[in-house]
Order: sequence, then structure tokens, then C-alpha cells
Amino acid sequence: MLGGLTFYADQPARRTRQVVGDLLIPVWVALWVWVGTTVHARSAAAGQGAAKLETAGGDFAGSMTDAGSRLQRVPVVGEELRPPFDRAATAGSTVQQAGRDIQTGTDQLGQLLGLLTAALPILLVVSFWALARWRYAQRVRLARAIEAYDGPDVAPIKAVAGLDLASLGLNPRTAGPVDQPPVDQPPVDRPPVEPQPPADPPTGGFTPPASPEPR
Repeated sequence: MLGGLTFYADQPARRTRQVVGDLLIPVWVALWVWVGTTVHARSAAAGQGAAKLETAGGDFAGSMTDAGSRLQRVPVVGEELRPPFDRAATAGSTVQQAGRDIQTGTDQLGQLLGLLTAALPILLVVSFWALARWRYAQRVRLARAIEAYDGPDVAPIKAVAGLDLASLGLNPRTAGPVDQPPVDQPPVDRPPVEPQPPADPPTGGFTPPASPEPR
């Protein structure tokens, strides 16, 4: 539980599926990280030709520079022979720099392709997974909140709203503490009731019954 939210069901079958789904998420992430790394590596391998171009341009520029330096020492015409070799050396340096730029661009492109290749499926699946787990936790919280309410129409409403405990893989909560039977109280001492004497007959002699009325 996190912040009062329940992310796993009570019933073993539903809980097992949830745990397996959670464990598949890091596997999915690791798989696409490997794919992205592979794409980056292959893109970087495509720049090996540019590395050869950089090396060849540097070698050519160095050779032209050395040749121009040697020809410069030739008497009379040395100064006139060197400029073409200097221009050739500059062209070689340009080729060298181009090869270096191609490698840099290829490496950056490979990083971008690898990142997009890995990030898109990871973000898509992880977002749906996180949303589904959060919505389940919210439904569980609401189902527990209205669990105590009952009535003729409550069960269909819970099923339609997705708040039925069975559909969420939840078990009903146990009832509260059972009421204990009352403890036998000791008998209360009451004073004995004294018998009352019989009432005395009325005084004044015998009273004859009334005569019947004439018809």
C-alpha cells in the first residue's frame, strides 16, 4: 500500500497476474535499451569510412607540406615551386576536417536514433502500465469506501461502475468484533416481601339484595 492505496488484489490468481505484469516492465525497458544501444553502435560503425577519410586527408596534407618545404630550398626557383604544394596541403587539411565532421555528425545521429528507438516504446508501455495500476488502486479505494453500503440496487451499480469486489479480485473485509454475550450479573439482594393480612369484612350488618323492578 502507498498513501492508503492498494495496488494488488487479494485473490491469488489476480495478484499473480499483476505481479507478473509488473516484473515484465523492467524486462521490456532493458530490451529496448539494448535495442537503442545496438542502433547507436551500428550508426557509429557507419562513420568508419569517414575516419579513413580523415586519416587520408591528414596524410596527404602532411606529405604536401613536406614536399613544399623541400622544394623551397631549391635555389632561384624554390619560392615559386612551393605555393602549389601549400594549396594541396590546405586541400588535404580540408578533407581531414570533413572526415572529422562526418564522424561527429554520424555519432550524434546514432545517439538520436538510439534514444528515439528506445524511448518511444518504453514511454508508451510504461505510461499505459502506470495509468492502469493507478486506476486500479483508485477503484479499489472507492470499492472499499462503499463496501458497507447495501441495498437492492447497489450490486448492479457496483458492477457497472467497476467497483464490484469480485471483479477487482478483492475479498470482503471481515466483520467487526463479534459482540460478546452479556456477563452473568450477580443476583441483587432484595428484601423479603412480608405477607399482608386479609382485609376485614365490611361492618354495618347484612344488606339484603335489591328487589327486582316490576315489569
